[in-house]
Amino acid sequence: MKISVSDVNETQKKLIVEIPADVVQPEIDKKYRQLSKRVRIKGFRPGKAPRNVLKAYYGKAIDNEVAQEFIEKTFPDALEQEGIKPLAEADLENYGYNENGSLTYSVLVEVAPEFEPDGYKGIEIRKPPEKAVTEEDIENELTRIAESSANLEPVEDGEVQEGHVVTIDVTPYIDGRVDEKYVQEDLLLEIGKDKLYHPEFGKQLLGAKVGDTVHFKLKYLSSEEAPNEDWVGKEVEFYVDIKNIARKELPEINDEFAKTLGLDSLEKLREEVRKRLEKELELESKKFIREQIDSHLLKSNDIPVPEKAVLQEMESEIKDIEMQLLRQGIDHKIEDPKIRESFKPGAELSVKLRIIIDKIAEKENITLSPQEEEEVFSNLAQVLRVSTEEAKERFEKSSLLDKMKANKIREKVYEFIEEHAKFVDASEVEDSSQETANNEKGEEDN
Repeated sequence: MKISVSDVNETQKKLIVEIPADVVQPEIDKKYRQLSKRVRIKGFRPGKAPRNVLKAYYGKAIDNEVAQEFIEKTFPDALEQEGIKPLAEADLENYGYNENGSLTYSVLVEVAPEFEPDGYKGIEIRKPPEKAVTEEDIENELTRIAESSANLEPVEDGEVQEGHVVTIDVTPYIDGRVDEKYVQEDLLLEIGKDKLYHPEFGKQLLGAKVGDTVHFKLKYLSSEEAPNEDWVGKEVEFYVDIKNIARKELPEINDEFAKTLGLDSLEKLREEVRKRLEKELELESKKFIREQIDSHLLKSNDIPVPEKAVLQEMESEIKDIEMQLLRQGIDHKIEDPKIRESFKPGAELSVKLRIIIDKIAEKENITLSPQEEEEVFSNLAQVLRVSTEEAKERFEKSSLLDKMKANKIREKVYEFIEEHAKFVDASEVEDSSQETANNEKGEEDN
């Protein structure tokens, strides 16, 4: 197999791969032998049609089939041989057979640009605010857990009140026409908490009874209020059918309640809640630090990003949002071009950060130890609910495993940056900023 690589631009390479005739032609011969046994051509007994006749009927299909098989088989090897790591799905430009019987194909691959990562050692990072879990935090969380376990008791002949959970059908009209994308049936809405459709939507239902159809209009002044950009600046007319009204009956928070959650006592439940809240604070502090690191890295490394990788990241983020909506009972596909385009800046930053962090890992030789690789397999096995050995056997060369390993290495890069960072109190940063501002003002006055 011959491979030539050329740079199309900073983030794109072209691979031209040639597979020799002594490898390709036997496979084509095999396809024709298999074909002659199963097809019937008028004037010839089964299996007796000459190859030139078969070629006239099926030659193009066989050539395409063999080419696709060889491309799928050899392209990963070509990438590995040349040490190329694609950032997005490659584009097959063309392929064809040469006079000598060999097969040649060319592929465009998006890659990380070549650059020397900078600005990741000695970063000045503000320490996260010191927070601790309080008894009030624990009580609030216990109440939230109890609410999630609440029974819904029907309200007979009653009116919708604050805190009630109503089952409704919603039909919105915009510009005099039904907006089919946002028609909902059997939607559960908790009055006073859920902000579906509009922050004031739930209030319009107060006082209604089962069987009522509530008609009202709401004005959308900003994107924050609207489920899509088409509604911004417009008045939307709603018809809402009240199908059921229920009130939440919360369980008493005691030992019996703890046992329904698989814990021995209320004290054990409180301990678990404290641990979870402490973990959340830990993650919050970690996010506070990582966001500062990200900001420093982006300022210090102005690099181009591959367009297709950005679009792929956009699609991933949009699908995540759609899944979140689905979990809330809203089956909605984000198709508005303006809304989809709004995901692009964030996707571009995400791709850029991954490229920078991967380059730092390469420069600092940050890799996974055998024990860390074993941990990745163990985590994969837990996700797939299989044994670690089975995970190794089935996914040793899968893209999923590669992604998990890459994420583990990136985590180590962040830890490396934190180890070499200078942590300062927020007050020190403010004093330094004020001093800089005063110096600049003094220079202007002079």
